[in-house]
Amino acid sequence: MTDNPIQQVHSNGSMASPWCSGANMLGNFFIKWFSVGASNNYTVRSFILGICRFGINLLLYAKALKTISRAIVYPIMIGMTMNRLTLLGVFAFRERFTARDVLGLVFVVAGVALFSRAL
Repeated sequence: MTDNPIQQVHSNGSMASPWCSGANMLGNFFIKWFSVGASNNYTVRSFILGICRFGINLLLYAKALKTISRAIVYPIMIGMTMNRLTLLGVFAFRERFTARDVLGLVFVVAGVALFSRAL
């Protein structure tokens, strides 16, 4: 097994971490969509889709942990999720996106990259 985390992800054929991040991001999106609707009906499609996506996220995270260290998978998943959610919030929910937000996203990406390289 290689010491490079990126090669580790590709060499074993497991792409569960990026897919895990996507499922996590979609789960958050659907729960936000549900909460914007101000409904207390938990059978609404957006709420159910959100919960299902979080379940998929959990399964993919468990799959990724079988072959890759948690110290690598978790920061990558959270960093990717934060970046995707921020951009999705801007485009789908018209949330503000300031220069401070851009700087924060840059720091998240840099932190994940540095952390992954240090392991």
